Amino acid sequence: AAELGLAWPDVLPGGKRLLIRSRRSLNPDDFDIVAVDIPSGKRHIITRGLVARYVEPGYLVFVRADGALVAARFEPGDNELRGSASPLLEGIMTKQFGSVDIAISRNGTLLYVPGASAGSLGELAWVSRDGAVTPLQPTVNLTPSGNRGLALSPDGTRLALDVVGPQSVDLWVKQLPSGPFSRLTFEGRSNIRPSWTADGKSLIYISERNNTAVWRQRADGSSPPELLYAGPRVINEAQLSRDGRWLVYRELGDSSRDVYGIRLGQDTVPVPLLTSRFNEYAPALSPDGAWLAYVSNESGTPEVYVRPFPRTSEARYQVSRAGGEAPRWSRNGRELFYESAAREMMVVSVKSSPAFVAEEPKRLFAMGTGLANSSVVPYYDLAPGDSRFIMLRLGGGEQNAGGGQLVVVEHWLQEMRAKVDEGQR
Repeated sequence: AAELGLAWPDVLPGGKRLLIRSRRSLNPDDFDIVAVDIPSGKRHIITRGLVARYVEPGYLVFVRADGALVAARFEPGDNELRGSASPLLEGIMTKQFGSVDIAISRNGTLLYVPGASAGSLGELAWVSRDGAVTPLQPTVNLTPSGNRGLALSPDGTRLALDVVGPQSVDLWVKQLPSGPFSRLTFEGRSNIRPSWTADGKSLIYISERNNTAVWRQRADGSSPPELLYAGPRVINEAQLSRDGRWLVYRELGDSSRDVYGIRLGQDTVPVPLLTSRFNEYAPALSPDGAWLAYVSNESGTPEVYVRPFPRTSEARYQVSRAGGEAPRWSRNGRELFYESAAREMMVVSVKSSPAFVAEEPKRLFAMGTGLANSSVVPYYDLAPGDSRFIMLRLGGGEQNAGGGQLVVVEHWLQEMRAKVDEGQR
């Protein structure tokens, strides 16, 4: 299989080799820790794992897909472990695409974020505005790692979401509450971040085929997919205005994320909407199409802002306080929801006439009860009536409340060395 990406490099002592994580599938169980010779680039697969760090004198510490931290004897010039790996601890949180929050200092201090592993099955659930969680019935289980979008149809009777398979990510549509769960896409390596057209008949999504572009397809699968727009750069998310005239999308620029718009069948060149040297992402059009919510890191912290659409240069209003991401409008357009930096679901009441006014944000509930937080784009949606959310509850339920915690273990190297050396006897 073709390599999908490299991550988490760690230069070994002597500077002639480095450790790096390689993935050739979307399944974290198949990710490899690889030693690379510098400058030849020759590679040697050392073991399966998500992230690895070399620890003096002669140990390799790495995290497996199940969130277990293990270690084995290993020297910088080795091409394999010296004996089997010894378990050290469990319960390290692993996230989308195999990312892990962990650090080991030279003086023997270990830091990590606890929680469920990305390979643990999660379940779709309804979440009320006070945070009460009710799993979807019958249960729909998903692997959180790699899932990047979900969207409820305008009438709330269907749920579209991207689902990670062995070799591709595809769109599926669930008939609510208890109907079939059907696969929609069968082409391309990655089909992600669905959104519905206003009539509820079709889905707009990002697909990686010959390039990464915007596609449209009937939600019932009755017609083949249609290429809606392909730009010169990689497109990461897109949304069609309610009247179908504007396609608003976010692409990766030379040094930042930028937001553009194009009037389908009219514009031959995209209209720059948010194109500063900062990152602008997660664009969300209000139901009446008059306002564009988005996230920017221009202040040094991601915050949620709103601008008039399409004349985005005329005004700017900050909505979030002390950090915010993943904005979504209520169905009636009178509220704006977002996730705070403290992993709390927030709501802001807004008025748009005669001028835009946003009230102070109010906390609805904490996400730390095991609910999957958003990654760049919202991983939740509002049901009609705006009284509940559809979200993903991670494996472990309320026991997975560690996402906002940082565990510090001092004098950890002595314990690690003792366990590995004991396992070698």
